[in-house]
Amino acid sequence: MKFSRSTLGYLVLLVVLTVPLCSRIFGSDLIDAHDSMAGLIRALSMQKYMWHGQFLVRWSPEINWGYGYPMFNFYPPFFSFISVLLFQLTHNMVLAINLACSLFWILSGAGMFFLAREFWGDEGGMLSAVLYVYAPYHIVDLYVRGAFAEFSSFAFFPFLLFAILKVGRKAGLGFFLLGVGSVFGLSLTHNIMSMLFFPVAVAFMFYLYYTGDREGRAYRILSVMGMFVIGLMMSSFFWLPALLEKKFLGLEFLVSMRYDFHKNFISLGDLFQPFNTNTADNVSFQVGIIHSLLCLGTLACLPKILKINRRLGLGYVFFLVVGLMAVFFTLPYSRLFWENIGILSFIQFPWRFLAIIVFAMSLLCGSVAVLIKDPMVRKVFLIIVGLLAIFVSFKSSSKPVFVASERTVEDFLAMGEGEYTPKWIKIPPAKRPDRKFEIVRGTGQLGEERSLGPVNYQTMFQASSPCLLSFNTFYFPGWHVYMDGQPIKPYLDNSFGLILFLVPPGNHDIQVIFGQTPVRVAGMIISWLGFVLLLMLSFNPWLRSKLIN
Repeated sequence: MKFSRSTLGYLVLLVVLTVPLCSRIFGSDLIDAHDSMAGLIRALSMQKYMWHGQFLVRWSPEINWGYGYPMFNFYPPFFSFISVLLFQLTHNMVLAINLACSLFWILSGAGMFFLAREFWGDEGGMLSAVLYVYAPYHIVDLYVRGAFAEFSSFAFFPFLLFAILKVGRKAGLGFFLLGVGSVFGLSLTHNIMSMLFFPVAVAFMFYLYYTGDREGRAYRILSVMGMFVIGLMMSSFFWLPALLEKKFLGLEFLVSMRYDFHKNFISLGDLFQPFNTNTADNVSFQVGIIHSLLCLGTLACLPKILKINRRLGLGYVFFLVVGLMAVFFTLPYSRLFWENIGILSFIQFPWRFLAIIVFAMSLLCGSVAVLIKDPMVRKVFLIIVGLLAIFVSFKSSSKPVFVASERTVEDFLAMGEGEYTPKWIKIPPAKRPDRKFEIVRGTGQLGEERSLGPVNYQTMFQASSPCLLSFNTFYFPGWHVYMDGQPIKPYLDNSFGLILFLVPPGNHDIQVIFGQTPVRVAGMIISWLGFVLLLMLSFNPWLRSKLIN
């Protein structure tokens, strides 16, 4: 991708305009938001265990009073991984998280600029990018919700559609790689945002197919489909186990109590009423007054946009439909769909569609640039509107509050998380176990416990009678018990969800290890095949010419 001097100038200006938002979190203080402490724990878990036999850290031993948690077997790892990389430079995890958030904030604006300029030119792209960065919900997602992974996913939305657009125009290998990376990154960043946005991306692919030039469009759509397939293959080490092993979770928690979608619909007033103070847990659902006014104004001028350039007008219509559908799914009128399409219940909060609304509206707002013919008037108007949007969003948005010193990581480790609790747990623990191995029934003598790694434990046991031992960790597929080097089947019929096993009289060497399952191995193999295929496309001109060029 080559940048002209003017493009580089717009990008530099965009970074400068994003700095006021990022500057609020420059430093080593953690935002005191809904999920910020959970985000810190995930990053710390990855940092602590990824180099000790668990590159993905599927099991985090310390959480839930030390009984463990299937962390990144289900929670996407990308944001935590970026934070860990930045930790190598900062040696401060909170600072690393704040820098990662700033990086994704800047990337989200850059991605929107590149996408929107394909429709509305540099000036329209710049306006769309500023409105995307300063969208109220975009700010709330970080400052109030502390949803680091969901917040990061905003950066992948525009880059993915930009890559689809360019690959559909046979723009070459670089954009194909960008698309693969966007699919790969989004699928590893946030499960729910992937569920919401991948259908938009697929719809955009077919929109380009039906509105583009007829010549060679079958090959172009195959190129875009190949981009999706390779990206999903590369990330299958995560999503395949997450999908197929969810049956081992107590999923009732994910769709009950405050996560019940019936309790989380919002109204049109919540979305569009200026300066609406109606919030849930301090989460404002406003789309932004500037965004709303610009969308209304450009919608009124849609016939003119179609007259100026029919293809641009059709693009406007596409994103208008996407935005309206997203609005519909936030409202109580969509209840019938939520109740009858099972997968929607796992989105939990209908207002999560705000991410799609914000994306679509920010993109649509840039169309004002094609409606103003006079270059000077256009520049002045766009500058005034952009600065006004920054001022309104900056002043009306919640400022970040930081974690009080008395709240510690240890407190949260004790509490743990409930999203992905193994289904065998009926009675949660109330304190840390005194040791990992414990005699439940029978008599014998336990030897010294040895930790051979974060998920590898060993002890010697002298049993005077048949005994039932407990390994004080929650059971989850992947845990294996070995006695004298031979695998034995754990006993799972207990209310605490612990790993119990029978031991006959005598001296025994007991070892408990967390390892792979067939599904995880299959996911890893498919991922490696995806990486190999990508390398072959990158370095084999003949194969590249067939799929990309």
